[in-house]
Amino acid sequence: TTRPLADQSPYIINLDLTYDNPRWGTTLSFNFNIFGPRLVIANLSAPDIYDQPAPQFDITLAQAIGRHMRAKFAAKNILNPVVQRTYGENAEAVYLSYTRGQTFGLSLTYEF
Repeated sequence: TTRPLADQSPYIINLDLTYDNPRWGTTLSFNFNIFGPRLVIANLSAPDIYDQPAPQFDITLAQAIGRHMRAKFAAKNILNPVVQRTYGENAEAVYLSYTRGQTFGLSLTYEF
């Protein structure tokens, strides 16, 4: 008779821990995100489809090199959890399952 709004999680947790040292030109960030089960497909004749929680953890390190250059390293989705869509909020059966993969990046920037 009732169901939650589509794409509305009962909770969302975002954590950001950043160290910034302007004297050395160093910035280090740790970022974490997770959300609660959320309705993505509402069905009339079958159980609803829900996204299940999948944590994401990212790290970014940036370092100044001299006055005009900056190097940056980023690692995204380090935990690489299994992302699941399930029948029902309590994960009664798996509808879809995959991993997003990890992403690593390195850049060098020159500002003038």
